[in-house]
Amino acid sequence: MGSAQPDWPLMLFCMTLLGFVFLVLGAVLTGASNYLERYMHPFFLFTPLWLMWLVTRCDSAAQPKSIGIVLLAATLAVVPVRAVNLAWALEPDCGSCRLAVPYESLAAKLKSMGFATGTLMVMDRNDGGNLRRFFRKARIALLRRPYFAPTVRPQDLHTPAVIVWRSKHGGPLPFSAAPAIWQIGGTVVGEPESVNVPTTVLGDQRKPRDWTWTKALVAPSPGPQL
Repeated sequence: MGSAQPDWPLMLFCMTLLGFVFLVLGAVLTGASNYLERYMHPFFLFTPLWLMWLVTRCDSAAQPKSIGIVLLAATLAVVPVRAVNLAWALEPDCGSCRLAVPYESLAAKLKSMGFATGTLMVMDRNDGGNLRRFFRKARIALLRRPYFAPTVRPQDLHTPAVIVWRSKHGGPLPFSAAPAIWQIGGTVVGEPESVNVPTTVLGDQRKPRDWTWTKALVAPSPGPQL
């Protein structure tokens, strides 16, 4: 009796097809309007392998060239789609448009207010992560899940701190900021203020759009008097 050989190309094709069906059903059944690239791995992991197998089965030199042209066209089609997205879709209210957030301008405004190396408290982890590159010596604490607060350094007890949050998190001052303020022995100075950062995007230079955060300054408690 001869042993049956596994049909690897057929397996790759079936896994590619099932991955595509799985992704489509996931979007349809859950109503998802945004698919992150990591969710596409079940599809893109096996599809290139199956396409390379198709090339090896081509009978003439023209067929691999045709497949290459199709793949190149599909790759280049991303460029105009992305350009349109950058031009029109990156609104300030978009929760997944981190590329369009004017973090550099926000950091400049925070620096002009006197913040430099103290504790930066944020409600949005994307804000904290992107502002870190402008405040490399600052201590950054995240005030919502997943909560994160590095160990308090001695200088954090004597340098001004700032709390930054977006309007979508609501409230005049995040309730979860209280423990972080207590950690550094600070006191909120004055009332929270809005920080408006106008920005323009590709294709709409005539109409600046405002990104708005709210900030509150935290002053260090005075040390003991000698």
